[in-house]
Amino acid sequence: MIAQMFKLVWNRKRANLLLMGELLCAFMVVFAVATFGLYYANNFRRPLGFEYENVWSVYCLPDFSMLAKGGSTELGSAYASIYRELQQFEEIETVAGAESMVPYSMVSTSISTAQFEDAEVRAYTGRVSEGFFDALGLELVEGRWFDDSDAALTRGSIVITEQLRRDLFDETNAVGKIVQIGNHTSVGTPGQTSDEGLRVVGVVADFRRGGEFEGIDPVLFHRLELDDAETLNKYFPSHFLLKMRPGTPLALQERLATRIQSITTDLRLEFS
Repeated sequence: MIAQMFKLVWNRKRANLLLMGELLCAFMVVFAVATFGLYYANNFRRPLGFEYENVWSVYCLPDFSMLAKGGSTELGSAYASIYRELQQFEEIETVAGAESMVPYSMVSTSISTAQFEDAEVRAYTGRVSEGFFDALGLELVEGRWFDDSDAALTRGSIVITEQLRRDLFDETNAVGKIVQIGNHTSVGTPGQTSDEGLRVVGVVADFRRGGEFEGIDPVLFHRLELDDAETLNKYFPSHFLLKMRPGTPLALQERLATRIQSITTDLRLEFS
């Protein structure tokens, strides 16, 4: 009886192997779905590191065919004029500019190597203006955000996120430390150098620009001076971020677009 059972099982070994393979594949699929589900659920519960309520994003990049022909000499003046013009609208509480690091944006973000002593970390990097902090409601953890005093320093300033502080300094105080930055040729302010490293002036809470389901990555901010036409000729914002007064109607966007186009028609504008 037992011998017949073993013989039956042996004769059906191919079918049994196929069944076991199907069960294994099903288990792996369920395990992968559960793992990704838990990962994204945990991310969803974490703070974003910024606030987007009442924030308008104005995408404003030039025609790159114009840049290829060397037509960027007046771009800096145009961006600086737009910045000053936007500040005149009483409906706008804060005007900020960002080369990248725009929440929910598809604009690509640079990656640089940040090094301190034996620690070396690849971090997302972007230039943002002083108003970026207030426009997006960032949370300061240590030190300070960029201000006018940074323009007078001979060594460039950077602000980092908590994750980059953990990776580089192992939870110790980061303010005042000098970080070497690879793949980075200029700090964005004339007269400053990054050859001997950049000084950390502040630490902000982790910034998840990709949204609620994105993980926590190390991020490094450089200062972008919006009223310096010389700097803006080379490093110009892809977006202006406008912190609006509550209740501002969307109809204002048409007025903003008209005012910007009165300064220059070389920029492609999109509001979101």
